[in-house]
Amino acid sequence: MFEKDLYALIRGLRNHKDHEKEYIQNSIAECRKEIRSQDMDQKATALLKLVYLEMLGNDMSWASFHVLEVMSSTKYVQKRVGYLGAVQSFRPDTEVLMLAENLLKKDLTSPQLTNLSLVLVTLPHIANPSMASSLLDDLLSRLSHSNPSVKKKAIVTLYRLALVYPDILGPAWSKIKERLLDPNEDSSVTAAIVNVICELSWRRPQDFLPLAPRLFELLVDGGNNWMAIKIIKLFAVLTPHEPRLIKKLLPPLTTVIRTTGAMSLSYECINGMIQGGLLNNNQGTVEGDEIARLCVTKLGEMLSMKDDPNRKFTYPSKNNNTYCPLS
Repeated sequence: MFEKDLYALIRGLRNHKDHEKEYIQNSIAECRKEIRSQDMDQKATALLKLVYLEMLGNDMSWASFHVLEVMSSTKYVQKRVGYLGAVQSFRPDTEVLMLAENLLKKDLTSPQLTNLSLVLVTLPHIANPSMASSLLDDLLSRLSHSNPSVKKKAIVTLYRLALVYPDILGPAWSKIKERLLDPNEDSSVTAAIVNVICELSWRRPQDFLPLAPRLFELLVDGGNNWMAIKIIKLFAVLTPHEPRLIKKLLPPLTTVIRTTGAMSLSYECINGMIQGGLLNNNQGTVEGDEIARLCVTKLGEMLSMKDDPNRKFTYPSKNNNTYCPLS
């Protein structure tokens, strides 16, 4: 009845469809014995099975201390299972989180990129205010890491921690701004910062006005459509707080609409002009009328592209208040 690894457990579940609940309970009982073993391989295997069973709706919160034990393993294969178990089962009020802080701090300063990455992808899922405060200095130091992947993950992790502990934004902001203003920074890191700023700007857009020159530079010279879309959305919420941006933004956005082959980027430019009030300030002028006609023409072209998978439309159903696909 009892199995020894995850693959055997899955095969057993498929072979016991008529007695699945009984099989799962027996498997959990087996895991309870195995996870207490002094053999770390057996402990990690038992934890991996518990993670799988937890995804099927079976509680594994009782194993939190054993998760911490596997996380502390010196073998990456085992440590990875431990961190997976933490992501899956730890909650902000899990009792062992206080014990986990020293381990997380140690791995966060590890010279091994694999261990460091495990912490960065796990922290957003388990952090509480106490942990965010305790690990802030170590996390900020990762923004100066030589590896762009580490810096990118650290920036996104800082944002997720700020959601549970907003006080970290104060000391973190100068570091984030430093990375954004660095012209030699890796483009993936810059894109991650723009994404974070875009998310934060919905709350207090006026705080980000000093970054407008650098954001404008990235918009014009960035060459990254995905990042350009984020920056356009950001400027759409900034222009109501700084009307002088309107005159500055109209030429590059108009150029993008005329020249880009990316429908998503062209659409965001038009949407950004409308949301940011760029067209309102030029109503009645020759330039304003020309830009408005250009936007209408582009939107007409989008509507006529019947085979484009990016095009999505809905219309109110005549029979009810739900929305149906427009064929």
